[in-house]
Amino acid sequence: MELRLGDAFPGKYLFMQDILDDTNEYKYHCLINPRSSAKSKSIGKLAFLCSMLRKGDVLAVRKNNNTLKTSVIQELIDCIDEYELHNYFEYHKTEQWIRYIPNGNTIYFRGIDKGNIKGLKPRTKWQMLWIDEVQQLVDESEIEVIIQTVVKNAYPHFVYFESGNGDHRPSHWVNKRVAKIKNNKYYKYVFQTYKDIEHLLPPELLHQIQITKETSYEIY
Repeated sequence: MELRLGDAFPGKYLFMQDILDDTNEYKYHCLINPRSSAKSKSIGKLAFLCSMLRKGDVLAVRKNNNTLKTSVIQELIDCIDEYELHNYFEYHKTEQWIRYIPNGNTIYFRGIDKGNIKGLKPRTKWQMLWIDEVQQLVDESEIEVIIQTVVKNAYPHFVYFESGNGDHRPSHWVNKRVAKIKNNKYYKYVFQTYKDIEHLLPPELLHQIQITKETSYEIY
């Protein structure tokens, strides 16, 4: 089976290819960027490709468990279907996992509100943790607790991603966290907007973005 990745990681997210090649410089990554910047789709592709090409399981986390099926789980399924690899994966939406059949590597999905992350055990060890929509958490202490829980049972090639849309209020904790991460030597912070990948976006989406810019600039 030959994978043709093409524009799997558009714009400034091309560095994700280094993770698949085991040439990445950073283990910790922050992608708190505006909407339509392809961050979730790119991390989703990285997650399922890691399950195919690297050793270990993947954990994707969100604040609310009831949002998983229509967000990160569907994102992963769409990515797998895009590459026509659905015959190589099995899904269990109720138990919230996707498994790559040839090697057994599993992508687990959990909501913080269910409180079932600490008791979750990987099949082998963790190779990747993704916390999505971090701005919805109470504060950054929730992030640190999850990271510390996972790294206790992780491979040396473990990588971490946090993503979200940020918050328009300068005083919000997530904006303060981004400011600290920019000066943290252990983190790679990548800022990308729709303008960096405008040539890849459908005209309908670009039109809607322009309408939002003109009518609700604060949301834009």
